[in-house]
Amino acid sequence: MVTRLRIDLINKVLEVEGEESFVQRIYDEFRAGVSSDDMPHKVIKRTAKKAQKKTPVGTNNKRKPPKGSLKILGELSLMGGEQGPSLKDFFEKYKAKSHFDKIALCTYYLSQLEGVSAITPNHVYTCYRNLKLSLPKYFSQALTDTKNQKAFIEINADGVISLTNQGLNFVEHELKQKVTTE
Repeated sequence: MVTRLRIDLINKVLEVEGEESFVQRIYDEFRAGVSSDDMPHKVIKRTAKKAQKKTPVGTNNKRKPPKGSLKILGELSLMGGEQGPSLKDFFEKYKAKSHFDKIALCTYYLSQLEGVSAITPNHVYTCYRNLKLSLPKYFSQALTDTKNQKAFIEINADGVISLTNQGLNFVEHELKQKVTTE
């Protein structure tokens, strides 16, 4: 069995590899020659480094978008019609200041006015992009925070978003509407 020992003592490095008895003898000699103040107080086990994958020659080396990156849903119509206002007209009625407010409004619009039954993060992202809103730095985290901190939405294990009663009440009764002058 091959045994490996590596001692760094701030980059003065001593690496030994071989039979256990050989490595133990070298370690004992080393330890005898070093004062106890210089010895590390804890032993760190070293594991083999993972082999790095090399990109084959002639392939595109550009970074791919991360798994689960958000997409605009082209088939989602946010223009309103006979059934109700467009997303833009609906949004302009409210004073949405935080991402909590905006996510609640988007979810309300999609579920209550457009009748979307399985709202995904892509639906909310599409609303943000359609309205030309500033995106949260971490979009998925903003959704999770809206769920955990405000309880306006619920997100199931499949990632489907639904408006909670608290979110419904917030949009219909608590969120301030802009005053219109006519």
